[in-house]
Amino acid sequence: DRVLLVLTTVLSLEAIYLAIFIQMSVNQSATRLAQVEHNVVGIAEDVDEIAEDLDEIQEDVEEIQADVEHIEKDIDEMQEDVENIQEENSTKEERYKNK
Repeated sequence: DRVLLVLTTVLSLEAIYLAIFIQMSVNQSATRLAQVEHNVVGIAEDVDEIAEDLDEIQEDVEEIQADVEHIEKDIDEMQEDVENIQEENSTKEERYKNK
């Protein structure tokens, strides 16, 4: 009977030690998973911020494009004015020469 009692006690102690080591391993894995989850949340927030920044940049590009189009129209108008002035000057020079 004593041998069985000692054997049972040894097996019980072994089971207790194994349970402790398993629980420690599970706790370490849970800690690592929590860290990974925290990192994933941070990355997701960064991605959202980047998406917002890209939207703002797109809006800025569209505004710049509209400004460029206005500038091109102004340049075309100025070019026409310059051509008209040149034509007027040419006409005046011809009149002056003819007098």
